Amino acid sequence: MHHSRLTLTAVAAAAAAILTIALAASTTSSVAATRGPVVYSFITWGDMRPASQALHAPYSAGWRHVRNKMAATSHAFEIVVGDMVNVSATDSRATVNGKYADFFTALGTTRSIRKSYAVGNHEAVGASANAAAGWEANIRKAHYSRFSYGAGTVADPRIYVINLSTFEAGHLGLIGYYGEGSASNSPQADWLVSALRAHAWDANTFLVVNMHHPLADSKSGESYDTHATERQALEALFDKYGVDLVVAGHVHQYVRHMMPDGTPYIIQGMAGADPVPAPSAVHHTPGTDAVRIGSADSTHRQYGFTRFQVTTGGHLWGDTYVTSQTTWAWRVADTFEVKKQAPTAPAPSASPAPTPTATPTAPTPTPTATPTAPATVTFQPSAPYYATFFYPWYENSATDGAYSYWQDEGNRPPATWFSHYLPDPDPTKFDPASELYSSLDYSTFKWEVAKMAEARQEVAITSWFGRGTKQDVALSTYLNDFMKRPDNPYPNLRFALYYEQEGFSDPTVSQLVADLDYIKANFATSPYFLKVGGKPVIFVYGNGTDGAATSQRWKDAVTQTGNAFYYVLKVYDGYASDPNQPSSWHQYAPAGRYASFGRCSTFVSPGFWKDAAGETVRLPRDLTAFTSAVRDMVAAGTTWNLVETWNEWGEGSSVEPGQQTLIDGSGRESLDPNGAPFGNAYVRALADNLPALELGTGR
Repeated sequence: MHHSRLTLTAVAAAAAAILTIALAASTTSSVAATRGPVVYSFITWGDMRPASQALHAPYSAGWRHVRNKMAATSHAFEIVVGDMVNVSATDSRATVNGKYADFFTALGTTRSIRKSYAVGNHEAVGASANAAAGWEANIRKAHYSRFSYGAGTVADPRIYVINLSTFEAGHLGLIGYYGEGSASNSPQADWLVSALRAHAWDANTFLVVNMHHPLADSKSGESYDTHATERQALEALFDKYGVDLVVAGHVHQYVRHMMPDGTPYIIQGMAGADPVPAPSAVHHTPGTDAVRIGSADSTHRQYGFTRFQVTTGGHLWGDTYVTSQTTWAWRVADTFEVKKQAPTAPAPSASPAPTPTATPTAPTPTPTATPTAPATVTFQPSAPYYATFFYPWYENSATDGAYSYWQDEGNRPPATWFSHYLPDPDPTKFDPASELYSSLDYSTFKWEVAKMAEARQEVAITSWFGRGTKQDVALSTYLNDFMKRPDNPYPNLRFALYYEQEGFSDPTVSQLVADLDYIKANFATSPYFLKVGGKPVIFVYGNGTDGAATSQRWKDAVTQTGNAFYYVLKVYDGYASDPNQPSSWHQYAPAGRYASFGRCSTFVSPGFWKDAAGETVRLPRDLTAFTSAVRDMVAAGTTWNLVETWNEWGEGSSVEPGQQTLIDGSGRESLDPNGAPFGNAYVRALADNLPALELGTGR
């Protein structure tokens, strides 16, 4: 264990098996007085499920008091340690969904507050396909996930939460971790190690692990009580990478266990499910229980939650609120401070930050060099995914011999072009001849992906119109050449494919199978192509005639490939009740600012103004409205978070840096002095409001 990294200001020192604690008000006040201004607060709670597994079983009076107190306590988000519903392995899909509907109703006004969930054993995702599907449809596709809040600065520290699932098939009650690099590790365990490595050295980030089954104090005969090897391995891993706080539930009481190095391992399982006496948990781990609060008997039940405050100067404080059914009066039963410290593992060697390269005035064709690929490329991001629609169909005369796309609608580039805007890779100049770029120019590619990294976009959903098209050539070039180059500023960017033809025709099942086989053979084998659950990801465009026949064709086609694809269809009327459900759903509609679709997807758009005869502004550029929409998207908690678009210049929906133009008196395009603010503003709005990249840029 490393040096002490937590200055404890706990005002309640108690033996390991005490029943409850009363704090001296004067001591609590003195602790609070040292905190300084609060930047934001969050709450940890869990284990509020109904006692019965019957559909519509009531939640307890204890939960209602906990919920109402939390609603009255200002906070930005919640870390939920699991067991929100009580699912049986024999429940039907409809029953499982009904139980989640009951849960959302029971949340009351707190439903609107962002939540970071861990899977509990009563969610039963490892016990039945229906239970797993219920979690995926109502909470999120992924069973383990990450959550981030705060900018990661001294003035606004970040809370980075790693949500684990201790109820996966094959590892019930466990994570499946055997040691760093072990071939026996579960996919979740390897993902956990990667997430810790990525953020252990973030100076202004508190690293929090959220897992339902507790390491420090388990029920006798359950989970980590009987699996000391994994418990000890995880404790060593958390210590090595400087985890600052571990929260758990499962045991229906409150425990603050202090590891020898000062790291608090907290159990907060008092949100409403049958409380248990304090001594019910078994202590098996190093360190001591500083505080343990339970219930004496069925007529003296106690309930509660823990509120954390992030204050200026990089401090994190915890206050545990407890009430009893005898009076329902609330008290602060425990107060403590968590301090950030660097991990014991040696920090990785620093790499210089990539510098975006401006497109040269006279761009030259990309040389056909054979790049050297990195030794191993294995990273795949996890949900929630932050992705943008990317269009690789641009050509210019210097790189490609002629302009393409820029000359649409009768334009004459570089005098005029198909857009009300000009891309702005070099803000120091106005040079349409070079800034009307080619998608096959490597310097342009470097600028674009560096900006995607800055905007915290993890996935480029790349337009594809079929074999042999310019988009086909471009995507192949990106995956097989550009991404492998040693000066690529964003090796961790992943590409998905946007199957455009569905929006303009109804391809037959045989046509779809042929295209899917081509995609699988030519793109999906690349480590730079996005996979979810090991399956390559395809988004599918659509049109107003889509319906059940569309989903049937795609289901049939994907089935004929051996269900080898994760495919995301475009929504249509009645999509949610269609019996042939795809992997997920999305909407492509950048003429709207924002829309969200269940737990599947949310999109935002900066504006829409197509440069064509008879077209007017359909969505004005409004940076304030866009920023608000981005924040709403993050709060929505959907699997896919989509920016529409990265660079659809002809429709005016790009967030890629640009400037508004107009046709001047000479008949040429020039900067519009009254144009809406643009430049790098939309990239910065995304950077300031989206979570940090899961594993950085990969540089």
